[in-house]
This record gives sequence, C-alpha cells and structure tokens, in this order.
Amino acid sequence: MGVFRDTEPAGDERWKPPRVIQVSPDAFASDWLERPDGPVEMGLRRAADFDAEKARSVAAQRAVEMHDEPDEAAVDCYNDELLRYIIARSTCQVDDVRKPYFEMAEDTVRTALSTDGVRFLAHEIEVFNAETDPTIDPASDEEILDLGALLQNGPPWASMDAAAQRGARRLISVLLDRFDVALTR
Repeated sequence: MGVFRDTEPAGDERWKPPRVIQVSPDAFASDWLERPDGPVEMGLRRAADFDAEKARSVAAQRAVEMHDEPDEAAVDCYNDELLRYIIARSTCQVDDVRKPYFEMAEDTVRTALSTDGVRFLAHEIEVFNAETDPTIDPASDEEILDLGALLQNGPPWASMDAAAQRGARRLISVLLDRFDVALTR
C-alpha cells in the first residue's frame, strides 16, 4: 500500500520542466491586468494524448459556436482555439511541470496572450515537441555529414512542395538559432 505524502521533497528533479523559455511582455495582451513589465520565464512540458484529443474537441465546439458555415473563418477559429488549448496545457511553472503557467489556463490563455504571443508560443512548443519526440532518434554523425554534403550541392527544394519547403526552412532556422549562428545578410 502506498504512503500518502502531503509534500514533495525539495529539489525533486523529476518535476522540473524539460525546457524553460524567455517570453517577452509583447507576447501578452496589452490590456491583460497581469501583463508582465519585463521578460518572464515559462516552462514547457509535453502535453498528454488526452490533452490533444480534448483540444480538438474544444476547438471544434468553439468553431461551431462562433460560425454558422464551415468556411475559412470557421477553420481559422478552430486552429486558433486548438493552439490556445495546447498552449494552456503545454506551459507550466519553471519549477514544477505539474503546475500550469496560467491559473485556469484554458480560459486565461484567450485573454492573456496577444496574437503574436500565441504564434511565438505555438512555435516554441512545436520545436520543443520535435526535439523531445521519443519516436525520433537523434541524427548520427554520419547523417549530419550526409546533410552537410546534400546542402553543399544546393538545397534539395526541387523534390518538395511549397509547404514542405517552408517546414524545412523553419527547421534550418531553428538549428541556426540553436547553434547561435549570427547571420549576415
């Protein structure tokens, strides 16, 4: 039989978020009463499968509530709500993944974040999820050399559609950022 504990041991590393990011005050809505006056740290955590299922359900319900026809505006509404729900479930306190970043997160995210803030956090979560995906093995040294040779012969865009090209370019941008490469244009 398990033992009930009302407190966790201090400094228990298993509850630390795998990633902590800096978020600018511009990511928050200008009229949100709790808008920070400087950059804040926010933890990122992997959302559970249930959260993704719930996000799709909530997004579909919101799109139906807000739009009579299944048109482009309804799709945009669905996508917006989906991102906001995932942000609510994927952000946490910097010292404990069990504590959401926002109180009543699913509702608060709607009023707390600016449009650019939603885009910023959605991008950070997408990159974080790709980097921590347990189904993707890290590239080997040989694969990295192969990539370098491929890129030296010119980017392989010809075999990709426009969406795949944009995605590949975004991944390269993330890599350059991780390598802290200063680009000169």
